[in-house]
Amino acid sequence: MIERAYRHYNASRHLLVKGVQDLIADESGIMASVSEPVTEALEAISGTGDIITGLLAGLVGIGRPVPEACIAAARISRLAGQAVNPDPGTYMAEIIRYIPDARDRVEKNGDREAETSGH
Repeated sequence: MIERAYRHYNASRHLLVKGVQDLIADESGIMASVSEPVTEALEAISGTGDIITGLLAGLVGIGRPVPEACIAAARISRLAGQAVNPDPGTYMAEIIRYIPDARDRVEKNGDREAETSGH
């Protein structure tokens, strides 16, 4: 789908595709992926994409390069979600409370936990 979006000029310069595995891509293909930690209940919680969008906008706004910000936003969101130990009834606000701690963990560990595709 990523390749198709670029082929039909229907994609931004960079993409962060949220899913079981979060994918970071540009027109050359998938640049990196973030798949850990896995917290299945997050997929059913409304607003988790909004959390990633807000994180990404904030990181880019403070000068992080977009691909790096995408990886960090995906990691922070996953770590904050995991910290809640969510179920499908968990509210987005509960996850947001854990963002500062998750951000600190990602800042401390860098992007070492993101898988890169070599692009």
